[in-house]
Amino acid sequence: MLKKKALKILINLTVVSLPTFFIIFLLFEFFIFRYILPAAQTPKLEYNKRFLILKPSTSGPQRGNHSMGPWTKNPSKWEINNFGWINVSDYEKEKKRLRLAIIGDSYVMGLEVNTKDNFTELVKKRYEDHMDVYSFGMAGSPMSNYSHMAEYVNHHFDPDILLVNIVYNDFKESVYEYAAPYLRNRFWTYRVINDSLIHEIPPDTLSLKEGKFNKFLKSFAIGRYLYHNIKITHLRKYFKNNASYTNPKRISLNDEEEQQKKVSAAVEATLNRIKDEFVNKRVIITLDGLRNEIEHNLPFQDSRLNRDRMMLKEICKSKEIEFIDLTEHFQFDYNINKKSFGFEIDPHWNKYGHSKVAEIVIAYLNQEQN
Repeated sequence: MLKKKALKILINLTVVSLPTFFIIFLLFEFFIFRYILPAAQTPKLEYNKRFLILKPSTSGPQRGNHSMGPWTKNPSKWEINNFGWINVSDYEKEKKRLRLAIIGDSYVMGLEVNTKDNFTELVKKRYEDHMDVYSFGMAGSPMSNYSHMAEYVNHHFDPDILLVNIVYNDFKESVYEYAAPYLRNRFWTYRVINDSLIHEIPPDTLSLKEGKFNKFLKSFAIGRYLYHNIKITHLRKYFKNNASYTNPKRISLNDEEEQQKKVSAAVEATLNRIKDEFVNKRVIITLDGLRNEIEHNLPFQDSRLNRDRMMLKEICKSKEIEFIDLTEHFQFDYNINKKSFGFEIDPHWNKYGHSKVAEIVIAYLNQEQN
């Protein structure tokens, strides 16, 4: 008798609970995580088979939303053009006038701001009457990958000017042994034996294949919220006690010097390849500013990043490559306006940061043209 009553109660609860659960699921899937807390989306990715560079795909969504954190802060919209790059305009292979190409990582891709507010779009708008400005940004790309992106760009679009935007994580991640596993598997890197022996390692194109769990998650707005905004896969790593994730290894001074030598060799090899590809064409390097030091009034000489900054500046000088140091410009602007160039919860440039970078690049190009 008791068993029958318990079974009847269980059935009644199920009858009530399942519809309630279904309604709650629909509410969150089609309303909450699409309009109230819009879940972040990322473009579908693919490899260009000839140059083995990772890029957004035209076979996936052409438009999407981006947001940060559980409260979906700083919402933005991105769009993909006919060649599969984040840009509001389509590209043409045939060149009818002067052409500037801008390559880089997530800072050029610019998902954190509306595509129209990306610095590359602002530069394009300034020169729309007499110069094409094409951008090629791929999040996660290290500097070692830029030479192959440059080859792709030169082959397909034949630009007169190449601008390569570099941020500080691009240096270390160019060396295979220092890059995070998921990055070194997806991009071109270098294995540096010594200053004169450098082996280039191609990406593993199979690394792009997603696991069933991640693929299933991202098929729903709720899943994209958990994956991109909550970053549930990071929590999985945490609970697995992944030491490389939770406790980054500290290196000795000798190891740090060895690391710097290898990074410097990788940077030099990358710039050599780019110069060889762009013979008799302008190559300009822009380097992100030391924003943490600028915004917190910290001395540059105490920053490890400043060492990379000076290293890149010297290599560019020795190879007669044009160099725009954003640190100097950001310092000047911050002293006057006291505005941050990035987000509180994310280091990428915010809308103001993109606008300042565009101003700096435009001023530099105008100065060189005069």
